[in-house]
Amino acid sequence: MLIYHEVVLRERRGDHPTAAEYETRFPQWASDIRQQFEIHAGPLNAIAPTDARDGAHPAAGAAWLRNPELLGRGGTAVVYKAGNSRSAVPSRSR
Repeated sequence: MLIYHEVVLRERRGDHPTAAEYETRFPQWASDIRQQFEIHAGPLNAIAPTDARDGAHPAAGAAWLRNPELLGRGGTAVVYKAGNSRSAVPSRSR
């Protein structure tokens, strides 16, 4: 969804876009927008909202992650492997 891409670009610029703002602009997609903002704010986003090239620890703001390890970096994402200290299920290694 192009709306989500705009949100990510604005956040990188330092803006703080809200779901309500986009729901007003695109009322026909209000429920989808609300759901996307909820997903975006979820725990998986805690590791990759910014690019870790600046030296910041990749798990900043996600203290429940154990031993984050950079797996790869692409055009739109940075991917880490990490354990979840909040999970009752042990993580599996391959």
